Amino acid sequence: MEEVSTGNKILILPMKSLSSIQKAYGNAEKLGRFFEETNCLAPYLFTTETVEKESRIHSRFFAPHAGILEDPATGSAAGPLTAYLLKHNVFGREFELINEQGYEMMRPSKIFMKGTLANNDYGIYIGGCCAYVGKGEFEI
Repeated sequence: MEEVSTGNKILILPMKSLSSIQKAYGNAEKLGRFFEETNCLAPYLFTTETVEKESRIHSRFFAPHAGILEDPATGSAAGPLTAYLLKHNVFGREFELINEQGYEMMRPSKIFMKGTLANNDYGIYIGGCCAYVGKGEFEI
């Protein structure tokens, strides 16, 4: 577990297995109390066990204390995760990979992550595709 920031401070939580991450849930009251005492936005859980063969990371983001029960694709947390993976040499000092997220909420997403580390200089690149899921309007 480590606080990492590339603009937003995120608490990176490595998980041992896909089954452990699939059982996780966000408790708004407990998360609210915990993150009130830190300067972090929320936890970002990840494991190197994946659902899809082409993916290298499976992740989940919970922030019910901030009005987000669970996010299906969190690019702003994928940046800190990329830095964490580089710092701890999980996939080497240069990698490109797919991070799958949103599977547990039936909104599978793929976040493309590229990272480089040379002379303590981090290069972090995040991308992905999105799907139109709805539209609405309201009148005040």
